[in-house]
Amino acid sequence: MNKLILKILIGQQAGAEVMLEPGEYSLGSDRNDDLQIADLSIAESHMRLRLQDNKIEIAANSGDVQTENGVTLSSGQTDWVEIEPLDVITIGVVKIALGAKNAQWATLSKALNANEEDGEQKAEKTASATMFGENSMQVAAIVARVSANRKRITLSAAAGAVVIGGIYLIGTGQISPRTASALPNGGIAAVQVALADLTFAKNLKLRKDVDNQIYLTGYVSKPVERRAIADAVEQTAVPVRLRVRVIETLKKDIAGYLQSRGSNATFTLSNQGNLILSGSILDKATATQLVSDLRELNGISGVVSNIKTAADYLADVRKLAKRALIDDTIIFRLDNETLEVSGIIASQDIDRWSGFLRSYSRQYAELIPLRSLVKLVQENGQVVDLKADFSDGIEPFLAALDPNTKEPVEERQRKVLELARALKAQDGFPTSQAVQKASDRVSRGKPPKQQSSIRKEDVTPLQKATQRLLSSIRLTPNLDDTPAPEAAQPNSEETEDSKTIPSFAGNFTVSPNNEKNISTDKSEYQLKRISLQDPELNEAAEVVFLAWMNVAETKVIPEALKKQFLPLLMSPQTKGPQCSDRLAVPIQQIPVTVLWLDILSGSESLALTSFPKERRQFILEAAINPAATRDCLIKAEKENGIDLIPYSNFIRESLRNPEFISFLTRDLADPSITISGASLIGERYIQSNANKRYKAGQSIDQSSRLVAIGELGALIREYDGYSVALYGDTTAWVVRQANDPR
Repeated sequence: MNKLILKILIGQQAGAEVMLEPGEYSLGSDRNDDLQIADLSIAESHMRLRLQDNKIEIAANSGDVQTENGVTLSSGQTDWVEIEPLDVITIGVVKIALGAKNAQWATLSKALNANEEDGEQKAEKTASATMFGENSMQVAAIVARVSANRKRITLSAAAGAVVIGGIYLIGTGQISPRTASALPNGGIAAVQVALADLTFAKNLKLRKDVDNQIYLTGYVSKPVERRAIADAVEQTAVPVRLRVRVIETLKKDIAGYLQSRGSNATFTLSNQGNLILSGSILDKATATQLVSDLRELNGISGVVSNIKTAADYLADVRKLAKRALIDDTIIFRLDNETLEVSGIIASQDIDRWSGFLRSYSRQYAELIPLRSLVKLVQENGQVVDLKADFSDGIEPFLAALDPNTKEPVEERQRKVLELARALKAQDGFPTSQAVQKASDRVSRGKPPKQQSSIRKEDVTPLQKATQRLLSSIRLTPNLDDTPAPEAAQPNSEETEDSKTIPSFAGNFTVSPNNEKNISTDKSEYQLKRISLQDPELNEAAEVVFLAWMNVAETKVIPEALKKQFLPLLMSPQTKGPQCSDRLAVPIQQIPVTVLWLDILSGSESLALTSFPKERRQFILEAAINPAATRDCLIKAEKENGIDLIPYSNFIRESLRNPEFISFLTRDLADPSITISGASLIGERYIQSNANKRYKAGQSIDQSSRLVAIGELGALIREYDGYSVALYGDTTAWVVRQANDPR
């Protein structure tokens, strides 16, 4: 069987679709389901779906399932039942269908629309074939009796008599529809009496057109109110066309449409069907199309758009600059959906610029990004760039700092940085590395006394040890450059006959007369040589090893593993065969990557940001792919004989608790994308809340790129490092392999 498309036809995710390969899937609202649909009417593991042997088969699990072709399965009915392609499946209030990519989907959509229209018109139709009959003489007799007694009864009483007589004749099928107009007001009075006791119908309007057709129009709050109105009208047997809309249903339709478009716009809907849209949509064409589509929604009486686009924010920010008295030297423009500001600020006006940044951060930073190319003109005429990127909060930094700048001007520049950091803390923006780098540049430009006055954070022994090991890796010579043990020359400065070195890499003896004691293994020899030359390296390895034992929650570690611990941590970044097409980490790097994941998962002081970028990427890719990492570690252990799996806290916890890695990524910047859906079958991709799809390697924006798509989230290369976007509450669906335990 070729791949089939599963498409959501009706529901909160209406319009979403995913390509399915042959196999068996569970469908429900739980994150452990293969096909997850976020809807309150769908149970966990609601139904099962099987695609094989050119057949589509379904089975109920914890919920009821129905199809348009008459298949009905009750909860717990686990027998497989074959259905036809494009047969509409109903689970809860959601309707889905499966079919080939080139199937007649348009025909299916027309059929659904026709069914909805028939459902609305059903209540409008009356038993016209049984009304009045051909007995127009009886109608005339009723009217004649009312006329004869007009002098002794009031007008209202006469109308009441006619209505009562009309209802009686209608109810018994004695008056035909062609003579219904003979009743006073064409039967409107009868409908008015029928609706008089329904308080929610008081705002409905009855009217009769020139063709004697009666219409009942207006809005009610709930579907049950519309059904009550339809029943009351049907009992009168007066031919009335219902144009009564349900506010609750309209709200669901509007919310579903906005969600399908990935829009963050909000709305209010009045009891008269007037729609008011609010929110932010930066692209003007997208906002215009959204408003146009909602105007065409059946039942909406009017649309008022208060949506703000990038052009609106540009005008607002210009007004803000004018109030801050910086508009005469500053120019604002739009670069796609980013505000770009350029110009100059005199050093005496730096406070005005800072005030503008404060106001922007509070009012507009979360709505539209701002890129600043403003230059600071110092009192001595020197120009310094005050670049800033507000795409993810406020991150000002000095692009060019003259070390010889006089202190007053430098103090003003430092004031800008401190203000930016205070704004970030006040407005809830995460601290970024860009600010720290800028602070470092400012510190380097200060006299020695000022540098010594800066308070440094306390450094833990584990941080010192980790930094020592990582720096040793960078200083370690290549294996190919290391002389063979047989050719190694004794230390000419050694005067003793022999010297025994207790090393974390294993005790060994270096003797001018006995080089045979040195291992013939080149890598082991290299590490022992480094250990001999650098005793602090043993101490660092011991600290890291104790931290790993503490995380592993064990006091007994095989001696062989302990001896190989330092060589593992000291292994440099090497290229080689990758674990798999899902995990782009060399097999040789998997053991050391798992070791660092274990240590990071149990340390609050050690952060991923302290690792080199290449090592950080391996660690993060393994973190978002725990199952693939475990399988690759098993493969690596067969080659090097290292058995880490029984002691690995990361492997143990991440497989049973997907939220475990959120602790590992706590110090990373916020991702530049919010994931609304992900497909882990075939060529992996993620879908953003803007309804755009991204595959590994694609750019998300000008400063970020999607590196990898994993089992638990996506790894993104940002301008100043890495970020991880995890599948969470905002992720509506994740499609996994049928045998994936998640």
